[in-house]
Amino acid sequence: MLTNRKNNIALATFVILIALTAVASAEVPATDWSQLNPGQQQVLKGVKDRWGTLSPSQQEKYRQGADRWLSMDVNERKQVQQRFTEWQKLAPDKREQIKKNLAEFRSLPPDEQKRLKNALAEFNKLPNDEKRRLRETWNKMTPEELHKIIRHRMQTRKLHK
Repeated sequence: MLTNRKNNIALATFVILIALTAVASAEVPATDWSQLNPGQQQVLKGVKDRWGTLSPSQQEKYRQGADRWLSMDVNERKQVQQRFTEWQKLAPDKREQIKKNLAEFRSLPPDEQKRLKNALAEFNKLPNDEKRRLRETWNKMTPEELHKIIRHRMQTRKLHK
C-alpha cells in the first residue's frame, strides 16, 4: 500500500513537471516530419505514421518532449521509463484523478503553485520514516478532518499576508 502511495506521488510529480513544460495554448505552425532532426525522428518514430494528423500544438509538445528526452542522461531516462511504466499500470480512474488534480493545480495562482512545490520539496527532504508516519496520519483522516485542516491553513495564511 505504501509503495503504491509513493508511486502515485512520484507519478503525480512527474505529470506536474511534464505539464509545466508543455507549450502554451498559442498555436504554432505545423511541422513536416522531414523538418525534425534525426534525434527527434528516432525518439518519435512511434508516431511517425500519424504525425501529419496531429495538431500543430500536439506536434510541438511531442517535439519538446523529444528534445527533453535527448537532453537526459541514462539515469534520468531510466527514471522516466519506470514512471511511465507505473503510469500505464494505474487504473484508468486513478489516471483521471491525477489529471483532475493536475488541472486543479494549474488553475491555482502562481504564488500558490510555488508554495505547493516548495512544500513538496520540503516533504521530500524528510527522512523516509517521517514521511511514512505523515502519510499514515493523513490517510487515516476522514474527508471532514482533511477539509477542516485545509480550511484552517488557508485562513492562517490569509492572516499572515
